[in-house]
Amino acid sequence: MRVARVCSAGSSATVGLRSERITLTDRADAPHDGAVHVPRARIEQCSYTGARFEYELSIGDLRVHAESPVRHTDGEINLIIRPDDCLLFPAQV
Repeated sequence: MRVARVCSAGSSATVGLRSERITLTDRADAPHDGAVHVPRARIEQCSYTGARFEYELSIGDLRVHAESPVRHTDGEINLIIRPDDCLLFPAQV
């Protein structure tokens, strides 16, 4: 995964991003040009909070939380993640 800030090659790190910075789209024409990450995720749960929908998603064993003003009901969805929105936290030793 490309991120705006990098650490030493081969070192462990955690990537974090704010849930509202993830764009959800069920459109097949989501960009796949390498400028953004577009993983496919499964919608595990959707809750309406009054102002937005909050999603619990899974990409394999990874759990991802995202927010959207739009309700998506399909079982799978594309996530658009911009490298500049990713925060890199080097592993503690």
